[in-house]
Amino acid sequence: MLALLRKSGHEAARAIGAAFHYRANPLWAAQRYWSLYRERRFSPDEIHFLRLLDPSISGPELATVVSKEELVSLQRQLNPPSLHSLTEDKLVFYGHCRKAGLPVPEILALYATNGDPPAQLRLLTNEGDVDSFLQQSRASALILKPVGGVHGDGVTRLTRGRAGWENHGTAVVSATDIVRLIETSIYRRWMFQENVRGHPELRAISDTDSLQTVRVVTAIDMDGTVEILAARLRLICGATAHDNFDYGRTGNLIAILDIGQGTIQSVIGGKGEPRAIYHVT
Repeated sequence: MLALLRKSGHEAARAIGAAFHYRANPLWAAQRYWSLYRERRFSPDEIHFLRLLDPSISGPELATVVSKEELVSLQRQLNPPSLHSLTEDKLVFYGHCRKAGLPVPEILALYATNGDPPAQLRLLTNEGDVDSFLQQSRASALILKPVGGVHGDGVTRLTRGRAGWENHGTAVVSATDIVRLIETSIYRRWMFQENVRGHPELRAISDTDSLQTVRVVTAIDMDGTVEILAARLRLICGATAHDNFDYGRTGNLIAILDIGQGTIQSVIGGKGEPRAIYHVT
């Protein structure tokens, strides 16, 4: 109960701060906030990141903005529920890609204390198993991530150093540290994955060899034709091991691409409020 009150108080302060920032009437801002949150199911982070409390955003313009909940509701109508795990479960996605002959990073081991692992996948169930795996691995770097993780939660790059395995090339990490990370998280299954280095031309943009990916949004017509609706390149800023954006909290950027040319049109980022949009000329 106390945590809920603190969260509510923090969000109220954030909303009031946004009203002052945009020089909006606080009562008007509160009404719009409640309408967006209650009726259109925008999350507080979406409301602030998309600058929806800005009075300059008119009603018709506001109607063109879609909340994640609204989008997911539409996706559920279009996409069979049986396909949900293809994108949300990394083990299922891995198996699907392998079956289709698509190149994907190799899963080297799975840490899970219950359930059966996919065939030919090494299963780790305790600290001793993790320690043996790390000692036997010949890789110079590994990626540790939760099977059902989102927003880059828990993604860790382990690199082999002189004193042992290191977290992002800094602190030494032991099997005990890894098991503690897993047991204190909300995720029960974790995977050790092959570390894939980014393309040299992308590294020239961000000065990192971590993997930077393009997300392509598609729609399939009734006749089976696939149409590309949008494409976004996620750019890493700093020493992070993943390119997730998470409303700018990670410090990374999202580049909006011209789907016809494959060129960058604009870049969105910013940890603060409002978000920053950089147009490429």
